[in-house]
Amino acid sequence: MGKSKGMTCAVKNCTSRYYGSNVSFFRFPLNDLDRLEKWKVACGREELMLKSPTELHTNFRVCGLHFDKKCIHNNRLISSSVPTLNLFQEISVRLDHDYILNEDQIFVGRYIEVGSPASPTMGCEMSTQTESEIQKKHVGTQTELFELSKWTMETQTGKELSAATPRKRKLKAEIRSKGEEVKKLRRKLDIANKSLEENEKNKKQEISGEEFKQACDRFLPPQFSKTAQVLSNLKNRKAQGRRFTGEFKQHALGLYFASPKAYRIMVKKNLQLRLKSKNDNAKLCIITMDEVSLKTHLFYDQKRDEIIGFHDIGKGKEFKPAQNALVLMARGIEENWKQPLAFFFVNSTCNAQDLQSILHECITRMLNIGFSVKAVVSDMGSNFIQLSRDLGITTKHTDFQVQGKTIRYFFDTPHLLKCMRNLLLQNTVHFDGKEASWKFVEQLFNLEKNKDLRMAPKLSEAHIHPTNFQKMKVKYAAQVLSSTVSSALSTYMACGEISTLAMGTAEFIEKIDHLFDILNSSTQASKNLYRRPYKGTPQQDAFLHEMTQFFKKIRVFSDTKTGKREITNKIKSIKCFQVTIKSTMDLWEELKEEGCRNLKTRRINQDCLENFFGKIRQQGGNSVNPTPIQFLRSFKKLCCVDLLQCADTFNCAEDVDVLLMNNLPQNIEISTEEQERTVPCQTGSLKITNTDFRGNDLPKKNVVHYISGYLVRKCLGKHTCPTCKEYASAMDELDASTLFTHFKGHTEKYGGTGTTFGKLLMPAKPFVDFVETLEKALMKNIRWIACTANVQDQLLQVLKEVQFSHPCSNFPVEYLLRLFGRMRCYYILKYANRNFTDSSVKNRKLIILSHR
Repeated sequence: MGKSKGMTCAVKNCTSRYYGSNVSFFRFPLNDLDRLEKWKVACGREELMLKSPTELHTNFRVCGLHFDKKCIHNNRLISSSVPTLNLFQEISVRLDHDYILNEDQIFVGRYIEVGSPASPTMGCEMSTQTESEIQKKHVGTQTELFELSKWTMETQTGKELSAATPRKRKLKAEIRSKGEEVKKLRRKLDIANKSLEENEKNKKQEISGEEFKQACDRFLPPQFSKTAQVLSNLKNRKAQGRRFTGEFKQHALGLYFASPKAYRIMVKKNLQLRLKSKNDNAKLCIITMDEVSLKTHLFYDQKRDEIIGFHDIGKGKEFKPAQNALVLMARGIEENWKQPLAFFFVNSTCNAQDLQSILHECITRMLNIGFSVKAVVSDMGSNFIQLSRDLGITTKHTDFQVQGKTIRYFFDTPHLLKCMRNLLLQNTVHFDGKEASWKFVEQLFNLEKNKDLRMAPKLSEAHIHPTNFQKMKVKYAAQVLSSTVSSALSTYMACGEISTLAMGTAEFIEKIDHLFDILNSSTQASKNLYRRPYKGTPQQDAFLHEMTQFFKKIRVFSDTKTGKREITNKIKSIKCFQVTIKSTMDLWEELKEEGCRNLKTRRINQDCLENFFGKIRQQGGNSVNPTPIQFLRSFKKLCCVDLLQCADTFNCAEDVDVLLMNNLPQNIEISTEEQERTVPCQTGSLKITNTDFRGNDLPKKNVVHYISGYLVRKCLGKHTCPTCKEYASAMDELDASTLFTHFKGHTEKYGGTGTTFGKLLMPAKPFVDFVETLEKALMKNIRWIACTANVQDQLLQVLKEVQFSHPCSNFPVEYLLRLFGRMRCYYILKYANRNFTDSSVKNRKLIILSHR
C-alpha cells in the first residue's frame, strides 16, 4: 500500500500512525462494496459514509490493531477480513447537509463489534444473519443514509452536535493557519511601507536619457560610451525584442576576443592601477625566478606570422630550439598576492649575464610603477649561483642596488633543506669535535621499523634510501631532519642501543630543524617559538648568529677509495644558507622601520612560482613537458583572466578600437565561376585561406614536379583563362622525373583517366624550374628568416627576387609565392619536430622535478 508521511488510522479515536510504530496499515476494499460498507460502519466516522470507494481506497487506512490475528497472514489481510477489535463505542451521527430537514433523518446508536469472535468465522467474516445486515435508506435523491437493523442500545441525543466533530476540528485548524498567514503578510506590508517611506525621503532626482548620454560621452571612452548608451536604450525591452546594429556586434566580438592582445599592452598600466587602492605595506614585494622544462617544438603562428619555439630573451630570436622557459613572478611580503611578470624561452639555461640584464629591467619597471621591491629569490642552479656572484653577493654583503634601492638576495629555503639532507646522506659533517653521519639515522630506522610503537613514526624507506624522484620532495627532507628524529637518537643513546658517537648527528639535525622553522615561518600563533614569524627577538637573533658561526666552522668529508677527502669548498649550500640568514636579518631591520609588525619568512621562497608551473601543466591536461606554444597560451590565460577580471577601469579601449578595425573584412573573394576571365587578377586582395596541403605526401623523388602540379591547380582557383589552363597541363610526356605524378594520377583517389597523369596537372617545364629555384632560395635563407618577427613577409621578399615569366599577364604570382612559402614552412616545422621527438632526453620527468 502507499506510504504517506503522518498517516493515521481511519478508526475514530485511534491514535496509531504509520511512522513511529510497528503496526501494519491496510487499505479499504475497492471492489467488494458489501465489505466496504462494513469497514465504514466499523470506523465510526460520519465523513467516511459519503466518500467514494476509490477515495477511501486511496487516502484512508485501518491499522492492524482492529483485526483479529487470524485475519492477517504474512502481513496481508484475508480477503474477507473486517475490523472487529478496539472499535469506537458511542457515536452521535448527524448528516450535516442542507437537504436534511427533519429529525427522522437523524440516527443514533452504538457501534458494536461486527461479527462476534464466537461466530464460526472467528471474527474474519460478517454474520450472514438478517439482524446484522445493513440496510440502505436513501435520503432525498443524492445521499444514502445507513441504518443498523439491530441496536444493542438506543440513545436519543440533542439536536445540537458537539463542538469537536472532525469537520469542525479541520475547519478550526484551517482558520488558525490562515490567521498565521495574515499576520506574516501584515508584517511584510509594514516593512514594505517603511521601506517605501525611506525611499521617498532618500529619492534622488532621476536624470533623463539625454543627460545620461551626455554623461557617457563626457566620462567614458568613445567605444564604451556607445556600449553604455545602447544597453541603456534596451534595458526596458524583453530579451527577445532587443536588436543590435552590425557595428555594435563587431564591438562586442572585439571585446570577447581582446584578452590576449589587451594583456600585452595593458599589463604595466593594469598593475599600476591596482596599486592605487593599496597602502604602502601592500606594495612591498619580492621577485622570484626559476626555469621550467619544455618539450622542444616549433609552431608557426599564422596570426602573428612568426614561429614560436626559438631561443628568445628579448634581444631577438636565435636559431636554437627552446628547451626551458625562464619565468619571473612578484609576490607580496605583507599581503597575500602574486603576479607573473615575464617569461623567456631559452635553449638550455639562461646564462648569468642575460639573467642580470633581465632582472635589472624587471626590477626597474616594478619600481617605476610604484612597487617596493625588497628581495630577489632563486634556487641554486649554476646560472643563479653565477648571477649572485656577478651581483657581488657574499656571506658578508648580501644586497645589490637598482636605481638607488637596496635589493636583498635570498636562496630558496626548501632547496637549501634538501641540500642539507643530501649532504648528510652522502658525506660526513664535522664540527666542534663531533661527527654527523647518515649511518646513525639508518640505524635508528632499523631499530624501529618492526616495532608497533615508534619514536620517529614518519620514517620510511623513502626517507632512508630515497630514489632520485623522492629526493626532489621537500617533505622527506623536512621529516628526516626534524627534532623528532634528533630526540629519538638521543633517547636510544641514553638507552645504550646506539653509540654515543651519534650525538653529533642528533645535534646537527636539531640545528637544521630549528633553522628551517625560522626561515619558513607562516603562522602567528604557534607553540614552537622557532615557527613564529620573525620579529628579531633575542632568541631568534641569537640562534641565527649561532647558525652563521656554525656554518663557518663545519667541515664536510667524502669517502673515497684512498680515504676521506674534504670537500667543504665545493658545497654551495653552506654559503647559500649564510647569505639567506643575513638577508633575513637585514630585511627585517628595513621592514621594521617601515611599520611592519613581523616577517613571515615563508613568503620569501619559490612556492608561488612552483604552484604556477603546476597550473600551467594542468592547462595542457597535466602535460609533463608543455611545448612552447602550450606554455605561451597557458601563461597568457592564467595572467589575463586574473588581470581582466580584477580591472575596474576601461584602460584598454584604444587597443580594442584597433582590434575592431583589424577584424573588419577588407576584401571579399570572388567566386571563380562568376569572375570574368579577361579581368586582371588583383593580387593585393588574394588571401591564403584553408588549403589542403596537410594531406599531401611529399616523396623524396619527383617532389618538384608533384608540388608544381599542386601549386598550379591552386592558382587556377584564383584566376582561370584558356592560356592558364593550357599552361597548367602543357607537359604530357612520361619520364623518370614524373613517375610519381603518373602513378598518383591513376589511383582511384584522383579518378584515374586514360591520360598520362590522370586528373593531376603537370605544368610546363619553365614553371617546374621556377618552383625548384624557389625551393633553393627558401632553404638558403630559412635559418635567419625563421627568427624574424614577420616570417611570411620576409620570405615573400626573398622569393620575389626569383625571376619568372608566365604567358598570362594576370597569373597570380604573389598568391603562388605566399602559398609556396606557407606550405614549405609547414613541412619544415613538421619534420623538425619529428627530429626533436626522436632525440628526446630520457628521464624528462626527473629533469622537471629537479627544478623543485
